[in-house]
Amino acid sequence: YLLVFITIGAFILANLVVAVVVTNLEWAIVERKRLEEEEMQRQLRHRKGSRNLEEWKPVDVTAAFSKLAKHQKPLEIPEFNLSVRSLENYFLTVAAIEDNLVEFKSTKEELSEILQEIKALARVDVMADEEVG
Repeated sequence: YLLVFITIGAFILANLVVAVVVTNLEWAIVERKRLEEEEMQRQLRHRKGSRNLEEWKPVDVTAAFSKLAKHQKPLEIPEFNLSVRSLENYFLTVAAIEDNLVEFKSTKEELSEILQEIKALARVDVMADEEVG
């Protein structure tokens, strides 16, 4: 019995030590992230406060993009083995979805009008009950 007791006790003690270490590590990680976030916010506030709006100059997006993408090349040029029939099916599906969307919008507007009429009738009914009561 003594050997079993020592083994179980050692196992429980090891689990407690591991739990304490892991918990303290998690707290340290959370605290470090919080401090880094505070430092970043402080630096951003400092940067915003030190610059005038006159120092900011507009950037031409197309020029910036062309400079960034000038040296980039695609890793692989994909080959699309699409037949004319599959493209036609795709475009038919897209057209059907667009038609369904138009029909959905018109049905939604009609249902909204019906709901407004029902609400108006309910208000009239409540007002009539108040006059009678």
